[in-house]
This record gives sequence, structure tokens and C-alpha cells, in this order.
Amino acid sequence: MGTISQRKLRLYLGIDVGGTKIQVSAIDEAGVILGSVRTPTPRDVEPQKVVEVIAQTIEQTLTEIGRTTSEISGIGIAIPGVVDPRNGKVVKTPNMNLSGLPISSDLQQRFDIPVFLGNDCNLGALGESWLGSARGSRTAVAMLIGTGIGGGLVRKGKILRGAREVAGELGHLILDVNAILEERGPVCGCGFRGCFETLASRTAIERQIREAVEAGETTILTQLQGDDLSVIKSSILRAALEANDPLVSRVVTRAAKVLGYGCLTIRHLFDPEVIVLGGGVIVSCADWFMPIIEQIVSQDPMPGAHPGGRVLISALGDDAVVCGGVALAMTKLGHSPFGKRSRIRLPYYPSLTWSPEGGLLVDGLLVESAAYIRADGVMKKLDKDKDKKDKKKKKKAEAALSETADVPSPQSSSSPSEGKKSDAETDDAERENGKSTESSNPFDPKYVVRVCRSGPEVVFLGTGAAGGVAVPASAERYFQQRAIRVVKLPTPELVEEYNRAGCRRSAIIPHEVAKE
Repeated sequence: MGTISQRKLRLYLGIDVGGTKIQVSAIDEAGVILGSVRTPTPRDVEPQKVVEVIAQTIEQTLTEIGRTTSEISGIGIAIPGVVDPRNGKVVKTPNMNLSGLPISSDLQQRFDIPVFLGNDCNLGALGESWLGSARGSRTAVAMLIGTGIGGGLVRKGKILRGAREVAGELGHLILDVNAILEERGPVCGCGFRGCFETLASRTAIERQIREAVEAGETTILTQLQGDDLSVIKSSILRAALEANDPLVSRVVTRAAKVLGYGCLTIRHLFDPEVIVLGGGVIVSCADWFMPIIEQIVSQDPMPGAHPGGRVLISALGDDAVVCGGVALAMTKLGHSPFGKRSRIRLPYYPSLTWSPEGGLLVDGLLVESAAYIRADGVMKKLDKDKDKKDKKKKKKAEAALSETADVPSPQSSSSPSEGKKSDAETDDAERENGKSTESSNPFDPKYVVRVCRSGPEVVFLGTGAAGGVAVPASAERYFQQRAIRVVKLPTPELVEEYNRAGCRRSAIIPHEVAKE
């Protein structure tokens, strides 16, 4: 199995239409994201206006990567709610006026490209099964914890949609029957009480915190973001947990326990090989959620005949849905990425060379700094001197802004192109870690996120020329929670193993492996 030339790889578009943003990503059949554009989703408009914005975002994405519609093999589009993939029609979707829209045919007529429709959580599960935490598994369940709790079921590379196209609505599993019988507790958006998402979604966490504050309890959250607790950012929740805030710790612990028993219920219903958890609150607060969830699942009283049912965290994050859209289009067009390993397409990977005298060379070029190589084959050098210059520039810019009170913050822009990102991984890392500055430390959490998000099966972690560099336990744990195999080696051995590997791979190489 060898690397296929980039010129021969088919190109697809994955589209994720969400309540707040529309993301269009150009992805080749090796799973390399060539470019992405994010645009705010228009609210309170006619359906055709949303289609028009989607079309504009497609055109903007193609312009960004220098391609034309004739080079696109197919499009996979994800819509939240109930969809009819067979007829390419939206049945019912929340927060957007798209119900009844034949969106597949509308886009297909406009661009003359085959378009395939799917539910967003289903396609997120498919994306994780192709390139994410569920890669290589025969059966997987993905669960997204956000405003509600969504789910997707995949078996042998195919989505289990159900007789009515509503399979996988995990958020509406009734986990508290007494809430219905006694008519107590919050009413779910579906009209019932006791639903999974009324107990453990992000909305449920926010509601329970507000109710406690209204009852007189205090919390550091009011210091961190003021009295408006209608929406609490994941980074703020994490900060409160790090400060051992009693209220937030109690509410999050309860939500984690509910999620743990929810995962146990899913195991008993479907018995999947893996359960993948996604959503900002899970990723940001994994150190609090995952130990509780894992403990509950490990105590499952029903033994199995074989191993399985492990709970993991999404490796693809915000890109899971667009990757799933591409996997759907590939499958429908007869190029399924879930075939035999001999059919798996790999990106171009650079050749690494090491010599005691010269240091590390990547494709023949000397690298004299720490670096990482993503699973799409892209290498990034971490230049310490550049970091210092960038920090100085940032301080000067902040000082200039503070002297001019009427200068608006760059983040306050609401132009249609504000969502465009040159590196989506950077944005996700910053959101997760609450930081925006770069670092020359190759094991900085933001770099760990970046090499993970490009879909590696194995990550090579360098331990220096003589093997004396320590790899943080937190970095190892991050990869392990996403089913990415970790290989720690001194650089001379790492180079050989990296070049020999015949799978999707990443590497993190600390400064000590470079020329002294």
C-alpha cells in the first residue's frame, strides 16, 4: 500500500449547515482538508436565502483553493433535524426555515455536481468512523453533547438511519421515567420530560447552574462572565472547575454521571465497539467528565464475550461532519473509504533523515527547530525567535487599542466572511485551551490538538537525539482518549519508523532532535 500522488486524488466538498454557522470544506479522498470557509448562518430568512449563502460559501471555498466545479466529484451536505436522504429533502429542522426544501436538487442544478444529503450527527459519526476516533471499528456510536444531545450509528461504514430516518436520536432516550409519571422536571424540546438531553446536555448544565444561583448559591462564574448565565462558554466552565467552584463542580459531576449511565445504556442497546463523545464542553472539560464516565462504564454488570464498548473523545472536532459528508459522497459514487486497506488512499508524506552531524532533514531540508508533521503530510516548524517577535507585535497592538477607546475589536466584526479561517485547527486549539499565543514547545496542548485533528492512526513522539526528552503524560492521554496509537522514540529511531509506517501518521519532534 503506497502513497497516491495528489494529482490523482478525487476532490469532494463537505458541507455542515448549523444553526449558527455554515462550513464548507474541500477534502480529497485521502482525507486531506485543502481548504475550509465558515460563514454565519442567516436567521429568519426564506429557505432560498440560506441556499444562496451555501452556494456563495462553496464558490468562496473553490476560489480559496484555486479549483473549479469541474474538479469536484461530489458534495455531501449535513442538515440538523430530520432529513430524507433518498429524495434529498429536508423534512424538519430546528432554528432554520428549511423544512420541505429539496436542497440536494437545488444545489445539484446550480453546480452540476452530485449532491448527497444526511443528518448532521449521522455524518459526524461517519466522519469519526473514517478518520477519527472510531477509525477501524466495525460498529460505532457518536454522541454530540451541545444544546441538546445528538447521535449517530455506523456499522461497517454505513449509517443506520432507521425505518423513519430518525434512528440515533439519543438525546430523547428517556432516562428518568419518574419525571414523566410525576410530571416534574423540565420539558424537553420534543415535548416529553425525563429525556437524556434535559439531564446532561450543555443546556441542562447551564439551567441547573442558573437555578442554583437564583436559589441563593454563589459561584465564581458571575465574576468570570457577569450575571448573564444564559450561555456559559466551555472555557469559562473549565476555569470554574479549575478553581474548584463548588456549584459548577457539583453540576458537572452530576452531568458526567448521567452521561456515564447514558453510555452504559447505549452499550446495552447497540453493543458498539466504540462510543465517541463530541462537543465543546466535553473536549474542554475532559479531565472532569472522562474519569467519571469511564469508571461507570468499566463497572458494567453485563459481561461481554469480547472486548469493546470503549468510550472515546472525538478526534476530528468541528471537522467530523464535513469529513462524514465527503465519506457519504464517496460511498454513493462507488469509492467508499471503508473498503479493504489496499484501497485506502494516503496523503504525500515527507521523507525524514537523521545524521548525528547534521541533525534532522525533512525532504532533504535541514530543520533547526522543534517541528510537528500532521497526518496530511504538512510540516510546521516552531520558531522560537518568531514567537518572541509575534508576542512583541501583539503587545504593541494591544497598547495601541487601549489608547483608542473608539476602535472596535476585530472580534466584533459581523461581516459575512467573518467565519473564514485559514487554519481551523488553530481556532479549535485556542477555544479549547483559552489561549491565542503560539509556543515553541512542541508538546504545547494546541500542537497536540493539531496533529490529532488531521486524522492519524499513529503519532510518533520524539524524545530527543539521545532519548532524554520527556513526553508529558497529558499529551499521551490526549491521544489515547482518541484511539491514536502513541510511539515514543529517540529521533534516530523515530525517523526510521516514521518512514516505514504504511498508515496515516503524525509526528512531534522537539528541538533537541534538531542540529545543536
